[in-house]
Formats: sequence, C-alpha cells, structure tokens
Amino acid sequence: MFTCKILPDLKYLLTIASIIYVHDTSDTNLNSMGGALRKWRKRKSKHVSTNQLSLSTPNLSEPQQKVKYRQKHNRKDRFSSASNQHNVTASEPDLRIDNQQIEKGDEEISANSRTDVVINPSNHENIKAGSNRLFIAAIDIGTTYSGYAYSARRDVEKDPSNILCPQWRGDEGLYYKNATAVLFDKQGHFSKFGFEAETYYHEAMEEQDDILTYFFFNDFKMLLYEKKDDLNKEIVITDITGKKMKAIKVFSAAIRYLKEHLLDVLQKSFVRDSNISNTDIHWVLTVPAIWEMKAKQFMRDAAEMAGILADQLSLALEPEAASIYCRKVPMSIKESDLKTLTFLSSGISYVVLDQGGGTLDVTGHQIEEDNFLKEIFPPNGGSWGGNNVNYEFEKYLEEIFTIQVVHQVKQDDPVAYFDTVKQFERKKKSFKPKSDADVVFNVSQAFKEVYEKTHKSDLPSEIRIKHGKMRISASRFKAFFDQSIQSIISHLSEIFKSPKLQNVNVILAVGGFSESEIIIDSIREHFPNMQIVVPKDPGLAVLKGAVLFGLEPLAVKSRISRYTYGIKIDKEILPKEDENYRTLRRDRKSRRFATDVFEKLVEIGEEIKVNEWQPAKEYDPIYKDDQEVKIEFYATEEKDPVHVTDPGCMKLGTLNVDLKERTRSNGALKLEINAGGTEIIAVITDENTGKKFKAKFCLP
Repeated sequence: MFTCKILPDLKYLLTIASIIYVHDTSDTNLNSMGGALRKWRKRKSKHVSTNQLSLSTPNLSEPQQKVKYRQKHNRKDRFSSASNQHNVTASEPDLRIDNQQIEKGDEEISANSRTDVVINPSNHENIKAGSNRLFIAAIDIGTTYSGYAYSARRDVEKDPSNILCPQWRGDEGLYYKNATAVLFDKQGHFSKFGFEAETYYHEAMEEQDDILTYFFFNDFKMLLYEKKDDLNKEIVITDITGKKMKAIKVFSAAIRYLKEHLLDVLQKSFVRDSNISNTDIHWVLTVPAIWEMKAKQFMRDAAEMAGILADQLSLALEPEAASIYCRKVPMSIKESDLKTLTFLSSGISYVVLDQGGGTLDVTGHQIEEDNFLKEIFPPNGGSWGGNNVNYEFEKYLEEIFTIQVVHQVKQDDPVAYFDTVKQFERKKKSFKPKSDADVVFNVSQAFKEVYEKTHKSDLPSEIRIKHGKMRISASRFKAFFDQSIQSIISHLSEIFKSPKLQNVNVILAVGGFSESEIIIDSIREHFPNMQIVVPKDPGLAVLKGAVLFGLEPLAVKSRISRYTYGIKIDKEILPKEDENYRTLRRDRKSRRFATDVFEKLVEIGEEIKVNEWQPAKEYDPIYKDDQEVKIEFYATEEKDPVHVTDPGCMKLGTLNVDLKERTRSNGALKLEINAGGTEIIAVITDENTGKKFKAKFCLP
C-alpha cells in the first residue's frame, strides 16, 4: 500500500503497507510492525512520451528485445524544470522477469514464465503472435455447445479462410460443435465428453443400477456469470442429480478433452513420429466480453490446469473475434447480405451483437484507416442468451404437469428430463416464425407416468401428448421467445441512445442464438433503418475469429476502459482534509495519513491503445532496511473513487517486490502498467538491481 504526501514542491511521500492502521499515533505501534510497512517516496513526475508495447504470444526461442532505460538524473536534477524534462528519453520496460511471487486475490502463486509482450517501438502494427508455434488453435466452451478450430500458421497467414473445425457425430448427424457435457465416474474421474457423454449416460441409465452415482454436468458455463461476485477455485457446481464437484475440475476437463482431441488429430494427420506436441500450438480461449475479471481468470486457471502453459495461452473476447473473422473472411457473409459488405471498409462503424446460449454481448467497433479495429462503445449486455427460451419452456412444463411432477422426474429420471429439453432445443433452432403449423417433438413417457401416479388421474385433455410426442401450437411456441426478444430489443434501444453510436447503421449478429430466425426478424422489425448482417454460420464466427486473433492479437487497436484502475495508497493530508476520508492514521512524526486511498491510474471510459503503456511512476524507498513492498491493484466502475474499500471496488491482485538484494539505498522503483489488452500487465523495475517484477491480471 502506498502512502502519498503532497509537499509544496510537488514531491510525494509514498508508503506501501500490508496492514491498515487507524488513528495510530504511537511510535511503539509503528515500530512493532517489523517488515510489514513498506514506504516509498514518489518522485516528481517526469515527462514521458507515449510508450508503445504490443501484446502477443511469446516467442520462447528468441529473447525479448532489450530496450535502454532513460538516463537517470542526479538527485539535484531530479526535479528539474519542464524545459529540461523533454530531454529525457522515453522507453518501454524490458520484461525479462526474474522468479517472483504474485498474489492473485488472496492466493499466492509462483510466476516463473516469460512475459507475453513484445516491444513495438514504432507505430501500431500487427505483430504476429507466437511465431515459433506451428499451429494456432481456439477453444470455445459454450453454454450448450463447445468446440475448437485450428490452422497451421503458414496456411492461415496465406489465406484467413484456411481454418478447420472437426465434425462431431451426434444422434441426428454431424455437427461442427460438440455438446457441452462432461461425465465423471463415481470416483470423480473423467469419463466422457460431449455427445458421447450424453449417449453413454442415457443408455447406461437403462442398464446400470449405479449410473446415478456418476457425475453428469451440462449447462454449467453460466455459473461464471451468475456467481461473478463469489467466484474462486473452490466454488462447486451440481450435476443434474444434485451431486457436487469443484467447478474448475469440470471446466478443465472440458478444455483438456478438446486439447487432447486436437493433438490426436494432428498426430494422425502427419507422418508417424512427427513429434507434434502441445508446445507446438498457441492456444486461444474465448470468453464473453461482459464477463468480470474473476470469470476470465477462472478460465485461464482452468486452461492451465488442463495442461496449457500460461505463455502459450491468450484470451479472446468473443465479439472481437467474430468481428475480426467477418472482416477477414467476407465470404462468410450470407449472399443476401452481400450488399452490406461496404461496412467492412475503413471508416465504417458498426455494432457487434454476440448472442450465445448464456449471454448477450454488445460492442461498438470502428474500422480505422489503417484497417485495424477501434472500440467505440465498451462491451455490455446481460444473461439474455438462447437458454432463456429453454427456461421458458421448462416453466411451461411445470405449468402443465405441475411443479411437483417436473421435480419428481428430474430426481427419479434426470435423463428423461434432459432429453426432453434437448428435443426442444433442436426445435427452437429450426423454428420458422412465419409458420402457423404446430411444433411436434418427442417427450419422455416419464412425465405422463409420474403425473398419473402423483395425481391419481389421466393427463388433462389440454396436454397434447400422443405416442410419446408433444404438440405445441405455433403461437404458444413463439411465446417462449418473448422474454428474450423484449430484453434484447430494450437493451439495443437503450445503447443506441449513446452519442457514440449515432452514426451506426449496421448490426453484425453472431453467436449460436443468431441462427434463430425469430430473433433476427424481431431485431429487423424494431430497427428498420439498421442493416442486420448475419454470417453464414454465426455459431462458428467466434471460434474461427479467435484463431485469427491468436495470429494477430493487435487486430484491435484500442479499447474503451470498462473500469477505473488504480492502486492502494496511504495519502498524507492536511487537517482540513479529514472530512474527505473515512479512516486516518498518524506516524511517529505525527503526520496525518488517509488510509486505503484509491490512486487512479486509468479512468473508466478512457480510450486505451492496445500497445501503449501508461506513463511510468518512480519511487524511492524511505527506509534503508525495507525488504519487500506490496502493491495492490484495484478496479471499480466509479469514475473518481476515494477508497479501495468503496462499494464496487474489486481487488485484481498484489504484486510483491523483493528488495533483499539491494546493495545501496538509492535507486528508483519504477511502476508501469499496460491495460489495453484483454489482460492488465504491471511491471516494477528496481533500478538499483535491475530486477523486474511482473504481474498479469485478467481485466474485469
């Protein structure tokens, strides 16, 4: 924690501490802290020109470019006039990281890998990611369906459409995505994934008495959105029979299966003994743009648990990935929308509407003159994906069969319930909004049997079930979509009131839920002046676009900060300022400090260039015997937060800086952050020893 004193000559006194002292006026208390209190003096700000740094995949075979630091001034010149400050040479941090300890929230982990940043000292250019990796692969763990796409680097560099997706055999044919279903045996060991897991569980239900001791998980992705405030590695989820397991084990099993499947495909595609391994692949994991920091970090942790190394993994925001794909591969646009291809040209702004099974993401993009993407409206949205239609159908089942019957079927025959919802899911995707014909699909006999047993009577005549098939009128089936349509239209209407989107007249609709004609038709009806563009296969646009993002992580030039970022400090104040702060303390010299103060580094709504570092801030340790300092990073949606303890403030993590190897007391500690990527990077350079300390946090 920093302590900041504003002195007449604009010097700052900074203190970093790991504990809080409220009205601590005794020297005894101060001295008893031992090495816990870390104090820094913040140097006067020097002019720093724009530092440009590109986020990309690491090249482990080549060392990072060494960049010279600006010349250190003598102490007498440190606070020189502004006219002299412009002679200081600006630089980017050299991020060859020594072994260190990084705390993520309350958990401390070791960070020994090389950073995944590459120096780009010139104008924005699209540096190729992981140039030593032979393949780029993207994994999408969806709410209902999951899959992967991949390409050999040289193939996709020649032609962006050279991206492959495997086909998975379901019970009704071949699909480019597999079911998001994971099966573990009764000991909790991974057994099967996808359609195979569904089929095995269904068939075993009729043959094995102990199948209910197995763990069967589906529809679990939304946990990361619904439990966003309490998410951690210990959180558990329940399977369809109510049995519990750690969520990270389930997610990592899904990622591991897809990873191993691709490795097997690659091994079989090349000559024997080709020795293609996991390290030959750069992996990209897709995440909804509206997910909070903890959810994104959770997915990264799950991928690492699945055997994907931190330095060969990138996170891609789903709307960005889809936007990149539709621009790079125009043939992906439906022929009926070819007239709108002009929206791919430079200077055009449009809204990306990513409609998945769980969430809906909306982001505003503009194509710059240099053909890079610029974010003009930050990601926003809600839990209005395709599964909301399923939930409406489930409420309908409770309405006609009664809640008691439906819950009994779930408990006694979960596969019967799951299969019925699955049948509805298929009809939902193919439903034609202009059709007046009844919708007919299979429904388990379990509902009829449990109803008759529970209520001691036959099914009411209004329940139209015959020969194991349920018949629902077209008007009633359309009503299942009403809540989703209302939420989507209402949200789009609200964001289009923003001045930033006044010149936008194109909506790019992607994601699996964009395959629904009734959804797209409703959007067209409510926004007649908008051109609604839907790719030929909107469900694969995100997945294939993530491969292109892995190849060119700088395809997005700038983003709008969704949060205000800062660090925790103790700030020296005047007596008249007491009323501005909630907690105060005094040091041994009776100086007054406000504690837990939020020192702002990046402001919400600020445009941040992807390859740009924030101006460096330099500090001197006050006490010669300081052994370590701790810097706590926070994020909030407030523009001008006062304390890090204010409601809504989220701790991103702590960067520990080891000072034990210092040979002399002088020498600045320089703090630099880069918040323009899908993750935030913070670097401290001890100019006394040359050591660098780095932390990487997933952005909220």
